Amino acid sequence: MKTKLLSLLFCLFVLCSLSHAQKTSFLIDMSAGMNQSHKTSMSLRGMFSYSINEHVALGAGTGIWYNYRESTQYQGYSDFSLELPVFVNVRGNILKNNGGVTPYYSVSAGLLNPIKKAKYEYSYRDEMINDPTIYFFTRENEYDKGFFVAPELGIVLNDMSFGVEFMYGPENCIDTKEELHVSGAVFTDSTSTINGKSYVISLKFTIGF
Repeated sequence: MKTKLLSLLFCLFVLCSLSHAQKTSFLIDMSAGMNQSHKTSMSLRGMFSYSINEHVALGAGTGIWYNYRESTQYQGYSDFSLELPVFVNVRGNILKNNGGVTPYYSVSAGLLNPIKKAKYEYSYRDEMINDPTIYFFTRENEYDKGFFVAPELGIVLNDMSFGVEFMYGPENCIDTKEELHVSGAVFTDSTSTINGKSYVISLKFTIGF
């Protein structure tokens, strides 16, 4: 995993060093959509891109990904997570650009790394035990991590593009820590579960410089 991350960072460094070239551009994109939990997902990303020709450009970038989340175990508990994507990209016009609106494609692939996990914390007592010194405390951390791929289709006009992106692949993870408090003593049990693959469907706006 570390080797893949270092490789992607190296690609980003190489493209940054080419930023003075005529065929190199810097792209900023913003997206808003819905994640696998049908909750809000937004991202802000930057990317250096080197154009081989009108139909193929190679790039690499990073950014920040926001996901609103709710606990699947206890109703009413919600928070948000922040993930850091590091990715490579290939994009280009599908048809020849004659100065008007042109359809384009884009495919990104990389690693998603959590930088802030969604936290749910709650405590409760066993109704069968009438002792205020005995209670349970649970903490859940939810986040996405791992490899992802994000194909995109849309239209480009001058230096702006509007598209629809489908991001798929990272693992949706929940780390759970349960504590039993008995007269000041604490007994803990920690588990980590993977709830399958996560995905995000987004509308995306990109501007180039």
